[in-house]
Formats: sequence, structure tokens, C-alpha cells
Amino acid sequence: MVLRKKKNDSAISGVGGSLTLMRSEHSSVRMVRENIQMNLGPKDYEVTVDFVFTNDGPATVALMGFPESGTGDVPSNPKQSGMKGFTTWVDGVPTKTVWTPVKSDDSGTYLAHWVKEVKFGAGQSRKIRVRYRSGYGGSATNGLRHFVSYDFTGANWKGTVDESTLSVTFQRPGSFIAAGTIRPAGGESGAVAFVQKGATLRKTWKDWEAQADFMMAFGAAPATWRTTVAPGDMEDTEAPIPGSVILPAGKTRTVVVPGPAPTSYDWCPPVFTATGGVPMVAVRSLGWLAETKLTPEDPTRDVKVTFGTHTGVFRLGDRVATLDGKKIVLSAAPRLLKESINDEGVLYVPLMPFASLIGLKLELLPGDHLARVSQ
Repeated sequence: MVLRKKKNDSAISGVGGSLTLMRSEHSSVRMVRENIQMNLGPKDYEVTVDFVFTNDGPATVALMGFPESGTGDVPSNPKQSGMKGFTTWVDGVPTKTVWTPVKSDDSGTYLAHWVKEVKFGAGQSRKIRVRYRSGYGGSATNGLRHFVSYDFTGANWKGTVDESTLSVTFQRPGSFIAAGTIRPAGGESGAVAFVQKGATLRKTWKDWEAQADFMMAFGAAPATWRTTVAPGDMEDTEAPIPGSVILPAGKTRTVVVPGPAPTSYDWCPPVFTATGGVPMVAVRSLGWLAETKLTPEDPTRDVKVTFGTHTGVFRLGDRVATLDGKKIVLSAAPRLLKESINDEGVLYVPLMPFASLIGLKLELLPGDHLARVSQ
């Protein structure tokens, strides 16, 4: 099932009993700031959003609608919300909302609003809090099985938004890789360059239209690898989670190699530590250094690896190998790990001898459990 919930406090207009998003800015009420806190639990996630609104004009009543939508294996016209809970407050006082579905077609997508009226005196500021709990969406990204999303809808309010802060905290057990993207209205998607502190990823936008779709996909990962992302780099969109190591600049990767790997992962790591403390490298993960090819692509016993101008012949489970026509004895036998997400086998060979024999620079820092590989 793919389920996506879109949520943010938007200004809406009521006409003849129907509710529609305002196509222009509210004449006097301004969204000053919003703080979004996503807490990712084992089975679902909870979001608390704190808004500050200010009325720059005379007394008025603002009709606010917090949008919800779903797509995938959900009804196009549901009878009730797909969320697990929804509560809202105005200046700390719980406030009643009405869940109002918007009639949709049979495309598999629905839209609804949690509607409330908020009174503003002349020049008055009000604090709005919204809290909801939802199941995770299903992601089609390889290895990233879940996603969370949030829709910024600041364009419905007067002027720009002073500040929007998004915080994502991993409260579920395990280690994860994550890919956050944002698509501004009328623009192209780009990677979100989070700042990490402990188990929390945070990003702040200032003085902006606040009209954008945010989505973060994530999946279980071994504790043997983390990578980061540069702003605008869509080829490498994983963001660091607790215990990560920031990448050095250029064609260098730093990986964590703390312990043994199980037989399969949702997404296999570039490096793990085999029995006896031997760092093993996934041959495919060296593709950023030189063109790499396996023959056959899905080996079961014998495999030929072409890495740039070098050729190696390996046998799974056998430490004797041939590299550039010379027989060598490896410190550990090549092996496969399975990716459960697609049942693909990933070939691993010993990092130390392989790196030096094919001309890579290798720095191993056992005390820090780091291996740095570069050209």
C-alpha cells in the first residue's frame, strides 16, 4: 500500500457549503513561523506543528483547513480520515475541528480538510498547534521502504513566512539511511541538506514563500555505513543518521566497519567486517572510482571483475584468486550478501589487498573503525 498524507494549516474559503483552498493570499493574516517536529516510531509517526499567525488588519475570522490526502490502496472518497489521530489547539486551548472530505474522482487519491474557525482581533497574534499520528507511506525507492511527507502551504497567507523549521527524530530502534527531497511550487525537486544532532535531522528555511512538498524516504541499514548529501546533489541523497561519518570532499568515501554483517539487508553496505576482522568491500560500491563490471552479473560461483583497466577472477568461498593474471591468496574468501528488497546478490572481496593491488589509496583507522579509500 502506498499512503501519503499531506498536512499543513492552510487558509480556505467557504462558498455555498463547499470548501476550497484560497487561490490568493489572505488579506491580513500572516503566518509568521512554523515549527514541524516529526517523531518516527517503530510502527507509525507522530507530527506536532506549532504555528504563529499575526493579523495585520482589523478584527477578522479566519477559516483554517488542515489538508489531508491519501493515494494508493485507499478509497477515492473515504467516509473517515485515514490518520490514527488528530488534535488541534488555539493558544493552548483544545479546539473542535470538522473533518470535511472533498469529492474526488476515481484516480485513487482523496482530499479532505480538518476545518476550524479562528478569531483574530486587530493586530492580534495567535498560536496554533496541530498534532496527528499516521502510518508510514510505502516507498518504491530501492532499499528505502517507508516515507513521511509534509506540505508547506504558506502561500495562502499574507506575505512570506519568516521561518519554517523541520525536525525529524528517529525514535524507532535500528539504524537507517534516509533521502529527503523538497519540491517548491513550480520548481524542481532538490535534496534537503539536513543538520544532524544526535538522532534528529533539522532544516530551517527563512523568509520564503513556504509553498513546497517535502518527502523523506528511509529504510533499515547496517551500522557499517552512512553518507551525507551536498545541497542540490541528487545523485547521492542519503542523509546521515546517528553515528554517521561526514564524507571528505572529492572522490573519497569514509565508511564505518565496526562488526560482522548478517546474511541479508534491505540494502547492502559498501563495507562490513568479516570473521577475523577483515574489512570486506562491495565491488559495486567502487563504481564511483572507476567503471566496474561483473561477469556474470548475478554470480553463483566463479566471477570475473573488471575494474577500470584491472581484471580479477574470484571464486566464492575460495581465498585463491587471480588479479591481472597473477595468482594471489586473499585474507578472506569472496562472498555474497543478499539484498532482501530485491533478492540481489552483492559481491564482497577483502578491502585491504584488493585496494592496494588495483592502485587505490587506503587508510585504515582501527581505533575509529574507519577505512578511507580514494584514487
